Amino acid sequence: MPTGIAYETLGLDVNFQNCSWDDATNPIKFLSVYEALDQAAGLCTKCAKQATFRCSVCKCANYCSSACQQNDWPRHKEACRSLAGLDTPSTTGTTAREASRERSEGAEIGPVSLDSMD
Repeated sequence: MPTGIAYETLGLDVNFQNCSWDDATNPIKFLSVYEALDQAAGLCTKCAKQATFRCSVCKCANYCSSACQQNDWPRHKEACRSLAGLDTPSTTGTTAREASRERSEGAEIGPVSLDSMD
């Protein structure tokens, strides 16, 4: 029994009856519609392996290990601050510069811990 060919894109899974990409008359055998997901979802931000952890501060960057998280920290640091809301001035009237100085003097976030994705 011949096996057909298929591809997935933007929430649509297209399956063809015949096995040749070169056959312009290859009929569609069936279509599946599903919620489109980011193709990088669940992958390590640094190496693209299956991620099992995420940044504990911003919850947006996924990592397979603490080594990948630490290697990615120089790139992720500014985005992490922004996503976590740490780059906005406080409501107590301090300026952005004062808030930044306070963070750099004691509340500087370094390579942060990892939360499990479960």
